[in-house]
Amino acid sequence: MVAIDLGGTNLRVALMDGRARMLERDHQPTRAEDGPERVADRIAETARRMLAKHGLERPLAVGAALASPIDLDGVMYRPPNLDAWQVVPFGALLAERFGAPV
Repeated sequence: MVAIDLGGTNLRVALMDGRARMLERDHQPTRAEDGPERVADRIAETARRMLAKHGLERPLAVGAALASPIDLDGVMYRPPNLDAWQVVPFGALLAERFGAPV
């Protein structure tokens, strides 16, 4: 599983095994000003490096912690810590990149 913590300042990505043990993690600036598409790209790039290092092609699932109201379809609404992001289908952006449930 890929676990994501998306904040206004920091972005964390972790790779977990089937027993929820952390195999690897990464911490980097969010750079929200790059926009949701680019941030999702960076998350996917980071996770792909981790997956490859552990001999995996894709995760079974992706989980994301977001400081935002979010609906059942994974749409974020006016996240207070990501000012320029108003209504963002972040779940769909991640699902497109990972080909796994989010």
